[in-house]
Amino acid sequence: MIQLSFPLTVKVDIQNHLIDTFDIAKLSFQSYAEIESLLARKHSADLESTWVEGTPKYYLLLDDVMVIVGYYGKNSFEVVAFKEINRLEDLPNSHSRFTNQKGIYVSDVELTTFNVSTIKLELQAEFACVLQANDYEVLALCEANESSEMVSILNPKDQNCTKLGYEWDEFCKSNHFKGGEAIRFRLDVTDENKTCHMYKVSYAQLKFLLVNEELYP
Repeated sequence: MIQLSFPLTVKVDIQNHLIDTFDIAKLSFQSYAEIESLLARKHSADLESTWVEGTPKYYLLLDDVMVIVGYYGKNSFEVVAFKEINRLEDLPNSHSRFTNQKGIYVSDVELTTFNVSTIKLELQAEFACVLQANDYEVLALCEANESSEMVSILNPKDQNCTKLGYEWDEFCKSNHFKGGEAIRFRLDVTDENKTCHMYKVSYAQLKFLLVNEELYP
């Protein structure tokens, strides 16, 4: 068994029994791998503070690979299996790019010099309908670094003028959003915390996704 402590050191420990498993996955266009954060919430009393306070990022994983890790308590972990990611469907459900699941909705927004400088962002009608149908009044926008911020939904009962606000412009500044970029909202309506993942999707990446339909349908 290997013991992983943040940022990433390895020690031998064979004293404990398997308690849980979790996934770590990295796509080729991501600068770091995503680790399933449910582990920190379920076992916070038995994990080091670095795991509880924020989800660690693993920078050294190979591209398009998922690692299944066993947790043995007392910050002891063992790599159980590796899996190559050939399609988005191969991703674990917890990954921010996984969308092929009932209850998950995505909305891509083209950023302009206007909508990154306004205090309110107008949402697409289809996405607004999902928010309305599920009685959303706020969203916990979860950024690529896994930090989140509660944002109000304005006019939630009218999908033709539903907006995010206020201080959307300040939110764009803090996340370095610029006109000419695109962002994706990924909402899981089964999440009780009303978390909505949000990340940049470059036009080059969008073209890559379209060209590699087998890998990223």
